[in-house]
Amino acid sequence: MKVRLLRLVLPFAFALAYVVTAQATGPSNWAQVNADAFGDGENTATLALEPFAGQLYAGTSNANGAQLWRWASGQWTSVASEGFGQPENYGINDLVEFLGKLYAGTWNERSGAQIWRSRDGVEWSRVVSGGFGDPTDAEVFAFVVFDGYLYASTASYSEAQGGEIWRSATGDQGSWKKVVSNGFGDPKNAGVPCFAVHQGRLFAGTSNWTTGGEVWRREHGGSFQQVNQDGFGTTNNQAVCGLASFGDYLYASTIGRRGVAGAEVWRCSACDGHDWERVVQNGHGSANTYGYGGSALRVLGGHLYHLVGNRDEGMEVWRTDNGTQWHQVGRAGLGDPNNKGPY
Repeated sequence: MKVRLLRLVLPFAFALAYVVTAQATGPSNWAQVNADAFGDGENTATLALEPFAGQLYAGTSNANGAQLWRWASGQWTSVASEGFGQPENYGINDLVEFLGKLYAGTWNERSGAQIWRSRDGVEWSRVVSGGFGDPTDAEVFAFVVFDGYLYASTASYSEAQGGEIWRSATGDQGSWKKVVSNGFGDPKNAGVPCFAVHQGRLFAGTSNWTTGGEVWRREHGGSFQQVNQDGFGTTNNQAVCGLASFGDYLYASTIGRRGVAGAEVWRCSACDGHDWERVVQNGHGSANTYGYGGSALRVLGGHLYHLVGNRDEGMEVWRTDNGTQWHQVGRAGLGDPNNKGPY
């Protein structure tokens, strides 16, 4: 079972593996486009979605080893199973395209996180193993491409150290260098769940159940610096797990404290630590919408979407055109309240 990130990661395992699509007009247009759990009840969550070479890929969590599915010509096809042949790869947390290859980051509590890559989405080779040399780095949490490098963040399962960030200019085995260690110097930053690029700078969010989630910024060729107050001033914001650039602002979404406070969304323009403003508070008006299973941000079709977990009623989807006025466009787990959160 999970050790360090129990409250952040384990809830995702209880959501059914659904992939959904929607037009821009409202909640009635959501439609399920896969069979429940891709036909395998052990697929307890869809953790990653990524387009590559004109097709959509979906990575799952599965006690018998993660699976990878590909959507093409109106149907899903399995392209990898049993954790790329290693069942201890329980989940595929994120997928990204870099230099013409598709990369997959795994969740592996037994021997440490791994990174796999493929030119065609079918034949895969491993380029990182053993948690970058530390088996307690059990998850590759997120990827981002910035300034010619592929960045990968981790979640640590050791109380003695925090999450890390690694990068590579090629993605090749042996080319990865660590650029952030020990949770930015605080082992309580147990993981780095999200990245975003905004105004030519790289931003990263952390999970920190003690003092609250943090946002860090890296300039071209520079080092990371924290640019928010821990938890945006409250320990109830236990993780920053969504970041997105929308218009002139960087937006950050949080996971709230269960039973106390709902998820929040904050934004900044200069993002120098002094101009954050809150644009969503207390789970859009419900403390139950605290981010169980995730609190994610995505930009699509001129809208910013906030996908946020609700353990009791099912996940919700909200959107905005201007960053301050939000409208609900998905509720009650998109028709199935067992869909607790979006990852």
